[in-house]
Amino acid sequence: MTFDIHLGVNLWDTVSLDSESYWSFTEIIYTHTSDSIQICLVKTGQSTPCISSLELRPLSSSVYALNSTTNSPLLLYLRTDIASLDAREYVRYKDDVYDRIWRYDRDVDSWQSLELDNYSTAIDIGSNKSDSYKVPSKVMRSVATSQIVSDALEFSYSSVLGIEVENSSGYYTYFHFAEIEQLGVGKKRIIDITLNSQSILSEPLVLEYLKPVTVSSAYTAHGDINVSISATSGSEAPPILNALEIYRFVPEIDFPTDAKDGMKLH
Repeated sequence: MTFDIHLGVNLWDTVSLDSESYWSFTEIIYTHTSDSIQICLVKTGQSTPCISSLELRPLSSSVYALNSTTNSPLLLYLRTDIASLDAREYVRYKDDVYDRIWRYDRDVDSWQSLELDNYSTAIDIGSNKSDSYKVPSKVMRSVATSQIVSDALEFSYSSVLGIEVENSSGYYTYFHFAEIEQLGVGKKRIIDITLNSQSILSEPLVLEYLKPVTVSSAYTAHGDINVSISATSGSEAPPILNALEIYRFVPEIDFPTDAKDGMKLH
């Protein structure tokens, strides 16, 4: 079964269900411009479209490029809890105030997972200006790290759950960090991030103990998404990563008519 979902007059996503993938969900970040939001399931083949649930959540305008002048939607491509040591399958509300679904996926077996020893230790979620994203403490309590300082965390994506990276499409990537180790007096973890061989930081990122920070970058895909997170020459600890999100920019090709068009004038 395959059918399309439209958000207003524009394509949101294509849903494919078969005997191997008997369920599916799709998520989009959208800035509404009217008093209503219209969702439409569009039949594209022999089968009749179906839906089990539709959920709507408010989101702060200070995150996910929602203050962009284009206001174009962002379609979720990947959201992953990189290094969880728990057996749980996912984290969402009430742990996540925005009800995002965080799935566990450690990308490389050679990476080491570290977690806060004291579960009562609080990560300052939402306590500073750089933490508007409010990634759940359950996600940020663990990190993926390399074995030695000079080894970078390197990974790439060509497809996720069968969905390939679309060439010439725009993507937004969000890297979530929080230092969970007390490195000792004067010691610092300093990292750099490259995306498809290009540094996305104007200066290296210095992580502070239990202080979450999110780094975002927009780019146009030309093949795989290649990421490298490395420690700088001045760092005294290996690179880390707590969580990762990737969204695809969805251009709004068509625009709806004014709701007042066709109304009888008085």
